[in-house]
Amino acid sequence: MSEKQKPDFAENEDMKNSHSMDVYKDVLTGDLSWLRDNDYILRGYRTPLTFWESIKSLFHSHNETMNVWTHLIGTILFFFLLYLTYAIPVDHFTTAESVTSKVVGVDAMVKGEIQSLKSGGDGAVPRWPITVFTLCAIRCLLGSTVFHNFLSTTRKTRAILQTLDYYGICILISGSYVPVIYYSFYDYPEYLRFHLAMVILINVVNVSVLATPTFRQPKYRALRATLFTIVACYAFFFFPRLYLLEGFSNPLFSVIFWYMMGMGGTYIFGAVLYGSRFPEKYSPGLYDYAFSSHQLFHVCIVIAALFHYVGSVQIFIYRVNHPCLSL
Repeated sequence: MSEKQKPDFAENEDMKNSHSMDVYKDVLTGDLSWLRDNDYILRGYRTPLTFWESIKSLFHSHNETMNVWTHLIGTILFFFLLYLTYAIPVDHFTTAESVTSKVVGVDAMVKGEIQSLKSGGDGAVPRWPITVFTLCAIRCLLGSTVFHNFLSTTRKTRAILQTLDYYGICILISGSYVPVIYYSFYDYPEYLRFHLAMVILINVVNVSVLATPTFRQPKYRALRATLFTIVACYAFFFFPRLYLLEGFSNPLFSVIFWYMMGMGGTYIFGAVLYGSRFPEKYSPGLYDYAFSSHQLFHVCIVIAALFHYVGSVQIFIYRVNHPCLSL
């Protein structure tokens, strides 16, 4: 390997002021060691970049490129899904004739939703639980995009953005439960409120742990993945309650069970990859630019969120056609 390919940044004080997007891990020592993250990713690191250089790095190949673009595309996709959530009229889901209904203005649908909330629902099934989840997904994906694109600016900026990135994951997990719990316990408001409160409480505890600088270190990667997985498995605590209340006739089991299993399985699969650093752990250097564990984890997050969105819409449609008037 030539000196041009692998310059000794650590021995050259000017390196702290140079800017590159294809640096080897071994030369990021001393004051630059904070730029390292994964011992099995050998190159493709960026030296400290300015804000505008970080923007330009969107269109360069480095070991964060796939991380940035998977969640940037995911963010755009969920903005579009947010539009669709209110662009399709309710009668589209209730009668065969309405399949030809024209798409109405989003502003009109939002105003109607707000009015429905103010009037106590009047029997109308609200869409705001789906909106909450979609906004939480956007917050998570956008926060991740910003973190991975700007993590090489300064050490302090990296720490702040990393914490916000972890918060985004907790927000996504919390938001994911909102439509599932709301529509599943639609006729049982006391259980609905209890389980929503529990999800919020558990995620507040999780955020408190992840906000600690110690747990942001790379060596606690597996612990972070475990915490996210535990919180994501809270559903297993309210599954039995739903079964005792309605048996398998509850829409969680009869309508969206396999969507939820697909979502959960994809999240867990991604978390296992992330925590174990597979596949780069077994072929260091081969996955420096694409398909490393973190990048595959990003893909899994987007796929799992799509599973969840489709499932949330399906259970909403069920409630439109099988309304309960207790709320």
